[in-house]
Amino acid sequence: MKNEQSREEQPVTEAEKTGKELLERDKKIFETQEAKRKKSLEDLANKKREEHEQNIA
Repeated sequence: MKNEQSREEQPVTEAEKTGKELLERDKKIFETQEAKRKKSLEDLANKKREEHEQNIA
């Protein structure tokens, strides 16, 4: 119990700050990659749809 109280009173260490910054950076990278992947899939679907419509016409 005493250990938990002393932990709460300690300031955030540099390593913890760095770890949080890295997590935030990785999260942004992941979100960017997901957005690019989604856009790529949408572009491919649109291209296939156009090709299909041209084949029908």
